[in-house]
Amino acid sequence: MKYIITESQYDRGIFRYLDMKSLVMQKKSDEIFFLKSKNNEYAQIYLYKPDGDCYVRHKLIKEVSDFFSLSKTESEQVIGRWVQKRTGVEVNSVKGIETIHFKN
Repeated sequence: MKYIITESQYDRGIFRYLDMKSLVMQKKSDEIFFLKSKNNEYAQIYLYKPDGDCYVRHKLIKEVSDFFSLSKTESEQVIGRWVQKRTGVEVNSVKGIETIHFKN
């Protein structure tokens, strides 16, 4: 049996998954970081507000890709939509990156 799932329903499921990760948002002037915990020195997601560039750790992209059977590009796009919804900042591009260093 096949089911038709709309993009908004798909997004809602993935957004819940990302919300369950309980990432901590830290704002610094023109930058927003999403960390696993307040004391973490590496971020999972980084958003540079002035140009809307969003960087996501490869590990998180792969996790979403594997869990939801998405391509890398589809995972980047849906994570970008999640970041945009959580921050209210327009995300113009999403790129995978190995590490994102965060300093308090």
